[in-house]
Amino acid sequence: MRSLFLFLPAVLLSACAGVLPGGEQPVRELASGSYSQQAEPRFEFVTTQAEWAPLWDRTSRGPIPEVDFSRESVLAVFMGQRPTGGHAIRVEQVVREGQRLTVEVLLQAPGPDCMTTQALTQPYHLVAVPAGATRAEFVTRDVTVRCGGE
Repeated sequence: MRSLFLFLPAVLLSACAGVLPGGEQPVRELASGSYSQQAEPRFEFVTTQAEWAPLWDRTSRGPIPEVDFSRESVLAVFMGQRPTGGHAIRVEQVVREGQRLTVEVLLQAPGPDCMTTQALTQPYHLVAVPAGATRAEFVTRDVTVRCGGE
C-alpha cells in the first residue's frame, strides 16, 4: 500500500509537467494534406519554435498552429512527390521508451483499379506529441488501397 502512495504522486507530477511515462503517447493533429512543398520523402522531429516556423512554411499558407514547445514536440512526415492523387501518409501511433519515440507511419498508395486525380501530389501529416523525448525513430508500413473489382 505504501508503494502505491509513492507511485501515484510521481505519475501525477509527470502528467502535470506535460511528460508522460513510456508507452503509447497521445497525438494531436496539426495539419495534413496532399499538397506540400516537400518533393522528397522526409521524416522530422521538431523540438523548438525556431525549427517549427520553417517546417510550417513548407506545408501550408494558413496561420501557423500554436505549439508550446515546453509541453509538446512536433512530428512531421512527408511522402514526397507522387504522380497522382490517392496517396496518403499518416502518423498512426507513437510509443515512448525512455528518451526515444518510435513513430509508426502508414504509407498508402492507390491500387491499379482506383480512380485518382491526375495531378502531382506531396502528401504530409504533422502532429504534436508530449515533450521530453530527445530522438525519434520512424517505422513505415506500406498499404495499397483496393478499389473496384480487385
